[in-house]
Amino acid sequence: MAREVLKTHDLFFSGRPALYVAKKLSYGCVNLSFAPFGEYWREVRKFVILELLGPKKVQMFQSVRDEEYDGEGEIGMSRSHELLKESVVLLGGLYVSDFLPWISWINKFSGLEQRVDK
Repeated sequence: MAREVLKTHDLFFSGRPALYVAKKLSYGCVNLSFAPFGEYWREVRKFVILELLGPKKVQMFQSVRDEEYDGEGEIGMSRSHELLKESVVLLGGLYVSDFLPWISWINKFSGLEQRVDK
């Protein structure tokens, strides 16, 4: 049974659900975290690993990271942390529209749409 699931139907079981908040925050699930598995995801992953997380780029932006975490960057850091915390709360929530996509209009009345847009 495991062989059937992991070999024959691996593409079917490797996908992620396209949740309401994830779609809004990632502009339609086009980033590495929320993109569906496939050719596009492979290309984005390759780009991130080779171009953004390569040793030269990481070393080149060391001064920017240092500036963000010392005393000069406290205001920006607190705003960044605030946005990160709000994103985590939104992404971790359970919303009716994730289970019943045809009822996503309810997000306007519940205030979810406004929170995500903010």
